[in-house]
Amino acid sequence: MSANSANLKQKVATSLASARSAARDIARGVEEIRSQLLEVQERRRAASNAPVDIETSLQRLDKYLDRLTRLAGERAPGPKAFMQSPPSYREPNAGYSDIAFAYLDDLIRERMASGIKEAHANAVGLTESEREERLRAFDRDILDIELAEESLIRAAEAANFPIQRRAAADPRAVLAHDKVLP
Repeated sequence: MSANSANLKQKVATSLASARSAARDIARGVEEIRSQLLEVQERRRAASNAPVDIETSLQRLDKYLDRLTRLAGERAPGPKAFMQSPPSYREPNAGYSDIAFAYLDDLIRERMASGIKEAHANAVGLTESEREERLRAFDRDILDIELAEESLIRAAEAANFPIQRRAAADPRAVLAHDKVLP
């Protein structure tokens, strides 16, 4: 084998090694971006599922108990139901819960509110506006990450290194004009 032939083989081997290294670097970059995307999506899910703030919890309790108390008050027997003469007396047809809510509303409300306050002692609740603000910020971050992913995929394709797009890729990123990609 001539020195020139050996030199050409070395150049081919070096070029192939460089191409494989570039492909690995691109794939690693895409995986890092996708890992970051998963992390931000998980934080978004956590914010979306975070408990409401204590004020909202207590308002919900009040609304719920007000409805139950109103309904129970309509069904629970008043004192006159027990004062009817024997021939016209009929035992009231109200259940225990109707009577309890009609007559023990304040106690029930206090005990349930205490439980809510205790549960909130270790939970950070979000107001609706805080939740919306966080979700909007996460949505912006997610789109930015997806635009970066698309930018890297297009650069890889231009260099003949095809990268498979995720099925769940945001169409806004996939269809974005090159001018808006980072």
